[in-house]
Amino acid sequence: MSVEAISWACRQTVGKSSIKFVLIALANYSDAQGYAWPSVAAICDTTEQDRKTVLASLSALCEAGLMIDTGQKKGGTKQVPVYQLQLQNNTKNGTVKAEHNDAAYGAARHYLYRVTNPITGQFYVGVRSCVGDPAVDRYFGSGRWPNACQFKGVSLAKEIIRECETRQKAEHAELELIEEMLHDPLCMNSPKSGTSTVFPAKKTVPKTAGNSTVFPNKQYQKRDTEPSGTVKEPSSIHIQRPPEVDEKIWRDWLLVRKAKRAPLTESAWRLMLAEIQKADWTVPRAIAHCVERNWQGFRAEYVQNQNARSNAPPRPQKFDPVEFVNRGKTNESRDPRIIEAERVA
Repeated sequence: MSVEAISWACRQTVGKSSIKFVLIALANYSDAQGYAWPSVAAICDTTEQDRKTVLASLSALCEAGLMIDTGQKKGGTKQVPVYQLQLQNNTKNGTVKAEHNDAAYGAARHYLYRVTNPITGQFYVGVRSCVGDPAVDRYFGSGRWPNACQFKGVSLAKEIIRECETRQKAEHAELELIEEMLHDPLCMNSPKSGTSTVFPAKKTVPKTAGNSTVFPNKQYQKRDTEPSGTVKEPSSIHIQRPPEVDEKIWRDWLLVRKAKRAPLTESAWRLMLAEIQKADWTVPRAIAHCVERNWQGFRAEYVQNQNARSNAPPRPQKFDPVEFVNRGKTNESRDPRIIEAERVA
């Protein structure tokens, strides 16, 4: 706990009590340099706020420049983000005035970045505030698409587009850049309109939510500046149907994959061709077999196991003593009473 950090947090004006409480809670967890890494659950317990409110407050504090996400992860799971409170910023009447032009004083610097998947060419544009040189900032975005790439182990390439004097100018430049890039199918950003408002003015809550902006669609749960709405999935890759495969069989197999939520990508098709070759099957035979078995893919070991079971010797039948005694006899020569007595015995 840092008394200086708590005193600094109490002097800030954020316009909303829930955000102010989260800021004071972070200050309570911070060290002398302003670094704090409490989990969201810990902040919820301290402030008695729900998870959605805490996430919205963390995002708002980062956008306001009161703290920054250092990009580091700590905690037992190494998944808890490390924040740094901007204790060195000058304050006047409780309003933060950051010295944006002097990184030596630890002032926040704002820049536009672009992260690219070198395998697919897909990219994502965002805005970032950091302390120090943006070129050495190890932040690769916290939106859904960058997080999904990092979770899958994809090494994203980061490019600094340009640096802006203030966060507001950086967000305005980001808006223009996203609108310019949206025509590119490889752009993973969603349409974004309007400028960011860190602390919106209070509005009267309507009786029903409807299309009210008071109830945004979970926009503030994201710590990056990713726009609201669903993140666009990679554009569907149309694998050309092999000419030797019947069109109806091919369409039925694609429906099987669609029902299992398994889009046919280039990597999946390449791996399937390798398995077909490994099993020494033809492509039409394998596709038809997948449709018959309701398989989304083909594995050589599947058909090898089936062949092994079909070639296995038949199991010996259970010994029947009555049949053994009456072997070679015709139905007329068999005595039903003797047969029934022998079965009972």
